[in-house]
Amino acid sequence: MSSGSVIPAPPPAKPTNHLKIFAVSLVLIVACLLTFLFGVQLEATAPATGFITAREQQEVRAPLFGLIDLGWHEGTMTLADGATLKVRMDHQGNGITEPASGQPSQPVHHYKLAGGQEVLAADLKFHALAAGDEIWPGQVLAWVRADDLQLQLHKLKGRLEDLQSRGEPAREVMVEYNLLKDRLEQAVIRAPQTPEPWLVLKTFVTPLQAVKPGDAVALLAPLDRRSRQPRELLAVLDIDEKHVGEIEPGQSLRLYSSMHNPRRHGHAQAIIERLEPLGEAGPGGERRFRAIAKVTDAPHALRPGSSFRGEIVIGRKPVYRVILEQ
Repeated sequence: MSSGSVIPAPPPAKPTNHLKIFAVSLVLIVACLLTFLFGVQLEATAPATGFITAREQQEVRAPLFGLIDLGWHEGTMTLADGATLKVRMDHQGNGITEPASGQPSQPVHHYKLAGGQEVLAADLKFHALAAGDEIWPGQVLAWVRADDLQLQLHKLKGRLEDLQSRGEPAREVMVEYNLLKDRLEQAVIRAPQTPEPWLVLKTFVTPLQAVKPGDAVALLAPLDRRSRQPRELLAVLDIDEKHVGEIEPGQSLRLYSSMHNPRRHGHAQAIIERLEPLGEAGPGGERRFRAIAKVTDAPHALRPGSSFRGEIVIGRKPVYRVILEQ
């Protein structure tokens, strides 16, 4: 070949080759997309909102009409052997001693223990009931001043003594007197008698407020002796009705507390215990259902009444379902 000869150019590619490459690429893209949509599964969650509460919390209510005194008289007494006992009593000197480890409380009646040792009223001070108080089982919380019943009881007692002194029949008066006395004993409001102590979450009335039977006085929750917080926490969830069909007991729940930044503190864990059967209208008219979950782990303290945002893990779904259900 001479130095001046020209190398011939390659033949131009056929137009169909570009179409084949494009078609193959498109098929690969579609195949990958379909594989991603139908073959890949992602974790599916349902959103919820709610608040924290305590299991077995109870409202203590007023039994009678009258003005209410909130609190108790408390102090420390020294026994003959030198040991000390803390006592909490009502205005008449009736109450209990502090339950010791493995030992029940001792009753105090008219400022005296069962063995006859006296509790000096001068050594007692009044403690006003307040949120955050730790309550012994069965101790006095408050009492209702039923002055009108006290006056009736005083009159019946005088009439009863008069009839007895004259030797006249007094059975009917005695029955009325005992009934009224039993009713007045109900004026002293006590904590539920349980093995564990209680924590006062909230008081609903103020000292010397007029109350009627059934009025809420205080909200109590069982106390954990170690943490000094409610013993078992529950999450009360509100769930949009479009997600309720997939919610079942046993599903896990992630709680993002409004009290703590989840990026710093992480989230709490809970397990769905039950789903309420009846839905109710929300603020905007949408239907919502309520579920209850047990808090099983929390990296931070959760307080009753605090709110949270939740994610209920309902399983794994193909990507296309996750997209369609958004």
